Amino acid sequence: MSRLLFASSFIKTNMPLGAQHGQPQLTDDQAYDVAAFVLSKPRPIKAHTERDFPARWNKPVDAPFPPMLTVPQQTSINSACLARFRKT
Repeated sequence: MSRLLFASSFIKTNMPLGAQHGQPQLTDDQAYDVAAFVLSKPRPIKAHTERDFPARWNKPVDAPFPPMLTVPQQTSINSACLARFRKT
């Protein structure tokens, strides 16, 4: 629950008490705001985060620990994908 996107999805589906999966009572913006509020509160520092994602380039974009990597340019992503498919 320490990731904003995951928490907002959970909150939209399950809040308020009695909400059902197919009939959410919160909008996406309301769920995002609630999740941001909850996650803005102090939390214990998790030990050994380097073990969660040893290769930091593949950690989730909303993971709450550094380094916060920049997104590569779209052209480099496309060329890497094309190169991979050409090899197969």
